[in-house]
This record gives sequence, structure tokens and C-alpha cells, in this order.
Amino acid sequence: MEIKLAETLGYCPGVKRALDTAFKLLARRGGDVFSHGELLHNPPTLELLARKGLKPWRGESRGTVIIRAHGLPPSEIAALKALGLTVSDATCPRVRLVQTLAAKEAGQGRLVIIWGQADHPEVIGLLGHAGDRGRVISGPGEVAGLPEAEAVLLVAQTTQNQDLWPEVAAAVRARWPEALVKDTICEATATRQNQVRKLVERAEALVVVGGRTSGNTRRLAELGQAAGRRTFLTETGADLKPEDFQNISSVAVAAGASASNWQIALVLQTLKAMDRGHSGKFWPRLLRALVLSSLFAALGLAGLALGTGRLLGAEPPFTIFSFFFFLTIALHLTRDLLQSRGQTPRLAGPDRTAFFAKYRRSLRWCAAGSFILCFLAAGLTTGDSLKAPAGLLRAMAFSGLNLVALAGGLAALAHHYVPRPEKPALTRALGKPALLGLGWAGAILWAARPGWDGLRTTLHTAPGPALFAGGLIFAHLFIVAVFSDILGVRGDRIFGRPTLPSSLGAQALRRLLYSFLAAWALGLALAAAWGLVSSALAFFMAVVGPLYNLPLVRLLGQEPGRKPAADLDPPDYCLEALLFGQLPAAGIALWLGA
Repeated sequence: MEIKLAETLGYCPGVKRALDTAFKLLARRGGDVFSHGELLHNPPTLELLARKGLKPWRGESRGTVIIRAHGLPPSEIAALKALGLTVSDATCPRVRLVQTLAAKEAGQGRLVIIWGQADHPEVIGLLGHAGDRGRVISGPGEVAGLPEAEAVLLVAQTTQNQDLWPEVAAAVRARWPEALVKDTICEATATRQNQVRKLVERAEALVVVGGRTSGNTRRLAELGQAAGRRTFLTETGADLKPEDFQNISSVAVAAGASASNWQIALVLQTLKAMDRGHSGKFWPRLLRALVLSSLFAALGLAGLALGTGRLLGAEPPFTIFSFFFFLTIALHLTRDLLQSRGQTPRLAGPDRTAFFAKYRRSLRWCAAGSFILCFLAAGLTTGDSLKAPAGLLRAMAFSGLNLVALAGGLAALAHHYVPRPEKPALTRALGKPALLGLGWAGAILWAARPGWDGLRTTLHTAPGPALFAGGLIFAHLFIVAVFSDILGVRGDRIFGRPTLPSSLGAQALRRLLYSFLAAWALGLALAAAWGLVSSALAFFMAVVGPLYNLPLVRLLGQEPGRKPAADLDPPDYCLEALLFGQLPAAGIALWLGA
């Protein structure tokens, strides 16, 4: 089944502005934050906002109240301020222009005719600005029933059907030839409607994503029905049934102005799951399993540990490789299993979450078994063998390496359960990859001589190579963590996760990454010049480091929206495998260059 996407998807500028206003107020935690009515017509997004603390206003006289994108009559805004509430106006700029026009022309004596749905919040707000000079019509047939007037202004609810506007305008002009007619239908609404008209000509069915109470979303569905196409209006794809698409070879997907990217992604995943040809491919599914089970990351960190140990002259046993391999799997699976239970990952990464939902029991056993094998490898590293159970148990209990495993496990649990202190988003965004790099660098350097004073011994015995290896591990883990954040960003700020992509923006992030890679290359050159490592090793590390990541920066640091629905692309597991593939490559380079 071929899926054809509309070019314009996701929130319109007015909805984005309203959501940004809500996010900023909720992040300050300076008191209660209320919404005057529904902030937007999208139940799943409203549910998430409620989880973050947004409450419906029910007459309270404290806190901050947000005026939604549809706007409010001036009298209601004045009443809110009179109660002592702080008012944050998130009215859509396009709606505000119509409000201003209606108020101005009504003040000059014109009859303001509003074509729209009488009980819609936007129309109620427009009537409030027009005062007693405002009238609402639902179609051209109601023009004859309007009162007499010397001068008339005709405007439209911004989400009305563009196709019907000429009929309404003609009816008004037929009665008032000198009427002032202003097409106030939002450009974003008109654009989406035009795209749906073209899409349904090339598809057998239409799926419209968005809230069922959203006027502009319903009108997109009406266009599909008018074209004779099987049309489905859905919020998350949960109500789409395989039997409805059995004999359909192509389906068009469009979305209303208040539909979020994660909702569209869920619908796309549902449609693709119905396509037997897509879901039956073996190699993509195998690659997906390898990436999501953290095998690539485990091989990379284990390889780095083995290569680092040899570089430092410690000739580490293979049990060190096993220790870091199983430790990585255990920590990653524990983290992902905990996160996959929450609402945010379920929406931000539906495919990833589906994998953990399907194999949850097996992955739990795999995580538990990996922890056990990790402790076993730590005990064997001290020299005891499986033939001496008592000595092996003592070694497992008192091995310094187990502190690494325990610290990693506690860090994973703390990250999930312990509330983080409120800090600037950029500080938290930088802190995550920096702490990740420092933690693994310290653990791998310690493991080179796995005693209680292993790290001090390593730094004392070979300070230059240790500094080089530690910096190298930090750089690789930092860049992988940042790229992982870029891959995980869906464009909606609905999740409020402090990541470098969301904190800096595309251009600033690209400059940061280029600067980081340049500093990395300079560090490699200085290490070779000072004799800390051989020139050949420095060159190898440049190939699997800065030079390896340069094209990835260009690819991953692109401005959002460079191509239609860029952040709705399916998860690129080839790209993730490529990202983590630099870790085992770096370990091999360290081993060969030692």
C-alpha cells in the first residue's frame, strides 16, 4: 500500500504559538496555569498538557490564565483581569487581525457579517469585538435574513472551507453591492485544503489526522468525502482497522492545523503495519532488533575498553570485554524498559516503544541475565576461575569493577525516578552528554587495571596515553549522545525534553558540533606531536572520529522542514547503527595502534 503524505503537516503557526506560551509558563512553576477553554481542539495533546500541569479555568482568582488561539471577547478578558489573574494572550495573530478589523468597522457603523459556526470559540470572540453590530451566518442562504444596513463588512472564520467562500461573498454582494468583503480564511487552512484536493486525485482513500472537534480537520475530511474517496478521521490511528484497507493500494494522509507530529507518526506507523510487504522484510527487522537491543552500543563500549587497556600496556583479559558488553546491555535495556512505560516515549518513539512492548518479558530476563554475567565477568577478571566457586563468589562480591555496575544501575534508576532540579534547559542539555562521556571514560580507564586503586594506578603508570584515551572516549560518547538526541527529536515541544537540538536550534547546534569536531582533530594532532601516541594511531582516530562524523553533522543538523514532514520519517536504524559503529571502530584502532 502506497502512502502519500500532504506537504503541510503538523501544527500551524497559531497553534505552535499557543503551545509555546503554555510550555514556557508551565516550565516556570511559578503558580497555577489555567487555560480559558480548550487550548486547541486536540484531546491527546490536551491530555499531555494536563499531565504537565495545565488546568482548565473554572473561576479561580489566582495564577495565570492563557487565552487560547481562538481568542476571547474583550469583555471576558477584562473580567479575568478584574479577578486579579495574570492574563497571557495566546490568540492566533491571524485571528487577532480579524478581531481588529471587526472592531474598527463596527465602530464606524458597518454591519459585521461573520461567516462561520455560531458556537465556535473563534466566532464568539469575533462577535465580542463587533459588539451589537455583529451577525453570524452559516451559509449564503442566511444572507436574506440579515437586518438592513447602509454599510457592510463580510469576514470569515479563519478555518472555513475555501471552496464555499465565493458563494457566500456573491450572496452578500448581491444584496449590498458596495459591501466590504475580506477573505480572512487562514492561508494555512487554505493551503492544507488545496493539498488535500490534489492528493485525493492520486489516492483511493484519505486518512485525516486530528481532533474530531476541530473545524479545519473536519473540513479536510469533507473534501475527501466530496471527492468520493473512503475517508477516515482519526486522532492516533488506534481506530483504523486492517479490513478497511484490504483492497486499497494507495492512501493519502493529511492533518489538521492542531495535529501534532507524534500523532501523525503514530498513524503512519499503523498504516505501515497493515502493509504486509513493509512489515515482512527480514533484514530491516533484524537491523532494528540489533539496534534496539543495544547490541551495537555494547560491542562498541566493550571494544573501546579492550583497545584502551592494550594502549595503556595492561593487556586486559577478555573478561573485561565481557564485563562492558553485558554491562552496556543491562543498563540500556533497564533504561529503555523503564522509559517505554511512560506516555512521552510512547508518543515520541512509537516504533521503539512497540518493540519493547512486544518483547518486554524476554528483554527483562535479558537485562537481569546481563547484570549477572556482568558481575561474573568482574569476578573472573580478578583471576578466580569457575572451578573455585567460593573464590569466585568472593571476587564477585569485592571486585572494584562491580562499583561501576552498581553506579551505572543507580544512575539509570535515579534518572528515571528522582526529580531533576530546575536548571536552564541548555545546562541540562549539555550536562547529559558530558556526564555520559565522563562516566564511561572514568569506568574504562579504571578497568584497565581493575583494582580498588585502578584509576590512580593507570594515571600514575601511563599519564599521557591515559589522558589521550580518556579524552577519546569522552569525545566519542559525547558526540554519540548528541546525535542520539537529534535522532530522537520530533519537532514538537510537547515533551519538554531539554536536549541540545531543542535548546540551541539547528544553526547553533551545527556550529557547536563543527567546533567540537575541530577541537577533537586538534587534540589528536597535538597528542601525536607531543609523542603521547603514534602518528598512525592519531590518523586512525581522526578517520573514525572527526572525519567520520563530519557528514553526519551535515545530515543530522539540517534545518527542520528542509523537506516535507522531515521529522515524520521512519526511524533510520541504519543511521543509528552507523553512529554506534564508530565505537567498535575506535576500539579496533586503539588495539592495532597500541
